Amino acid sequence: MTPTGFTTPALDLDHPWRSVLSSEIHSRPFLDIQAPAEVSHIAIFCDSDLQIHQALLASLCQHYGVAPPAEGHRNFSYTFSDFRLKWESHTEFSSYTLARSTTSTDAFSDPPHRYLPQAWLQQLRGLVMVATHLFVEKHDQQEVDGARLRSLFSGPVIAGSHTVGARAEVWSDFRVRADGFSRFLVRDIDLLFMQTGRLAQRLVEIETYRTIALLGLPQAQTNQPLIRQIEDELSTLTQGMGTANSPEDEYALMQSLITLAARVEAMSLASNNRFAAVQAYWRIVQARIADIRERRIEGYPTIAEFMDRRLVPAIEFCATINTRQQALAERVAHASDLLRTRVSINQERQNSAILASLNRRAKAQLRLQQAVEGFSTVAITYYVVGLIGYFSKGLKTLGLGVNADLVSVISIPIVIVATWIGVRRLRRSLSERASQEFR
Repeated sequence: MTPTGFTTPALDLDHPWRSVLSSEIHSRPFLDIQAPAEVSHIAIFCDSDLQIHQALLASLCQHYGVAPPAEGHRNFSYTFSDFRLKWESHTEFSSYTLARSTTSTDAFSDPPHRYLPQAWLQQLRGLVMVATHLFVEKHDQQEVDGARLRSLFSGPVIAGSHTVGARAEVWSDFRVRADGFSRFLVRDIDLLFMQTGRLAQRLVEIETYRTIALLGLPQAQTNQPLIRQIEDELSTLTQGMGTANSPEDEYALMQSLITLAARVEAMSLASNNRFAAVQAYWRIVQARIADIRERRIEGYPTIAEFMDRRLVPAIEFCATINTRQQALAERVAHASDLLRTRVSINQERQNSAILASLNRRAKAQLRLQQAVEGFSTVAITYYVVGLIGYFSKGLKTLGLGVNADLVSVISIPIVIVATWIGVRRLRRSLSERASQEFR
């Protein structure tokens, strides 16, 4: 037991990553928002230069004389004189959420982004992917009339629902207005402490992630005619495989397939990551919609229904194009394998024909050699027997009793056998020497 008044000394037993990982779940606190309030949310997208996100935040902090967060920090909160700021850095974008209390009941009349320095806002030109306003008001126990909704929203369809267990109402048309911002109206019925901030965070995340999820749509629309064109070319090449009659035709087909494979690979490399991001962002949108726990308001579509009707077709189109790309790559690879198999079979046939031709030539050469051996044996025998005959006649001339004709006749079979054996041994010796040289 530890004695009273004493504390156990801390032991440095932690893994180097423990503190970082433990702090991660606390790294994105919600803004404390109480109705009535105005909220502006801006998301900056720039995947070509990720350093620009830190640079923009540092520039804003410098304007107000505030120390920016250290490089590598992914979140920052600060209360300025005119608004409260929450900055978050994500993989492809960064976001600025500004909140400001108000006493006005005129919705969206005093958004906090107006208090940002104009020179800093000019730095965002061409980078703003999402911009939305939220107006949070206390519920007056009366239903929002259609005339007020039409005055606040310009879209033909307005989505609305009870959220957070019917403690709030949310309205939006998800349409970007002339000022470059979309709008959300949040009516606080009986929200508990920090629920307003959490609800506002979920709404701006729905708007942000559903917009960035659609970044894959232009890529899918660009890839669709390319996929159709490559599919047609592949079909033509596949049919041509059945009519190719020469190695030249097969070589031309293989070159065309290699070109198609390169085009498909280039298209996939340019879009696979984006299509994967589409699905990841869409899952976040679905999770955030589930978090706000919608209940239907009669006569209006919920946010979930609005997204299902307007966003799901685009998401599914991107998924379909991605699937077609993958299937096309597999078909090109399969066609290449088929053509390589055909070329290999034809080469094996050609090699077999060459070997058969060489075998026939070898047999013919063997028969020729055997014939030559026979002729050689006869010729050598003829000359040797002739020499023996001359030699026998010479001995007879010297007075020796030699019958030259008899000697010649007797020598013929002996010379034939000896010559044949000698030629055979010579041929065998040459064959063995040649075999050793080729080893």
